[in-house]
Amino acid sequence: MRLPVASLLTQRMKAPDMRNVNGIQLLNLIAEYGPLSRASLAKLSHLSKPTVSEQVQRLIALGTVVELGEGEAPSTGGKRPTMLAFHAEAGCVAAVSIGPNATGVAVSNLMGERKAETELPTRASDGPRQLIARIRTAITKLLGGKPGIAKLRAIAIGAPGRVDCDRGTVLELANVFNWRDVDFAGPFQRSFGCAVLVDNDVNVALLGEINQGGARNVRSAVLIRLDVGLGAAIAMDGKIHHGSHWAAGEIGHLVPSRSEIQRESTRGYLESVVGADRIAALVKTAARRLPALRRHLKTKSPIAALYGAAGEDATASEMAREITHHLCSAVSQHALVCDPEVVLLSGEIFPFILPEIREFFARTIPWTIAVTMSELGEDAVLLGATGLALNSSYEQLSRELQLYDSRLAVAAHGA
Repeated sequence: MRLPVASLLTQRMKAPDMRNVNGIQLLNLIAEYGPLSRASLAKLSHLSKPTVSEQVQRLIALGTVVELGEGEAPSTGGKRPTMLAFHAEAGCVAAVSIGPNATGVAVSNLMGERKAETELPTRASDGPRQLIARIRTAITKLLGGKPGIAKLRAIAIGAPGRVDCDRGTVLELANVFNWRDVDFAGPFQRSFGCAVLVDNDVNVALLGEINQGGARNVRSAVLIRLDVGLGAAIAMDGKIHHGSHWAAGEIGHLVPSRSEIQRESTRGYLESVVGADRIAALVKTAARRLPALRRHLKTKSPIAALYGAAGEDATASEMAREITHHLCSAVSQHALVCDPEVVLLSGEIFPFILPEIREFFARTIPWTIAVTMSELGEDAVLLGATGLALNSSYEQLSRELQLYDSRLAVAAHGA
């Protein structure tokens, strides 16, 4: 964990602000290196022992730090120190990943350790109210039947479509649910009384890759994800770029050919060609006349069947080649515009065409951009949502440290 301190740093800091920074610094150190003794904290933080002792008492009073008992005696002898640890069970966060076929829900402690999870079927026939109600019930059950039992601090939701993160609203989602202007944040805020964050699922997945996956230790990254929908996320200096209309990375609207401009569709042009559901429909129709496809479909998914049959049948090969070309072009164009250090790919189709994408990059881009598969795969959205909720929780902890110190000052003044 890492509590924010930037908002407190000024050239002329008042004593309460300095104490808040010290408290946040110590809490970060305890979470990262604990269990630690007060003496070890003083060495790591370069703060005086009295300052450390005072701040630790504040953290214990707030419930964010606990004493574990005595540790080993110093090599020089003397009293055994009392060890301190971050109280990860003092609260929890919930993460939600809404997908075209399933919705994942997970609850984690304040160190991001997943404590419980479940999966709900997602049905296109469901309206947003039904899905929100089922997610709300799932979170309540994961919390033990009572929403406040573990002090739920934040809920983060990764939803497909164009999302207004400021309002927590899905602005537009046409490929599966046909949603428009759906308020996701409000119902959960009213039910659980905690912070609710909503973002596009691909953006959330890239946050997961930044924290724990293939985008660690890079300044810029792009994630392209293909399921029923096709979307991309862009991160610069570790921050997601959303665009002026919350539409950065909506590459499903790219136009694969001139003739496509004339076609009317509620979906993006490119997504209408390479979406997993469209590929499945194409393959199942072609299988009626192609024995190789029929044979592969008996044991494989439509995408795997198509690329399996491509080596045996000229028509299947041409179908696969056209889809591959569209995706190679879309991925490379996005990489050219964003110029990231790494492009991550997520979706069933990409392992089949990764060599072609890399070869396309080598022929069309004069500089080197790494292209690789997502490290987190299907779990990326839940992991990213957990990280998003934890960041909100850490900001809350930072504010609580400030409020605690303010209350102490008022009490002292009153005395």
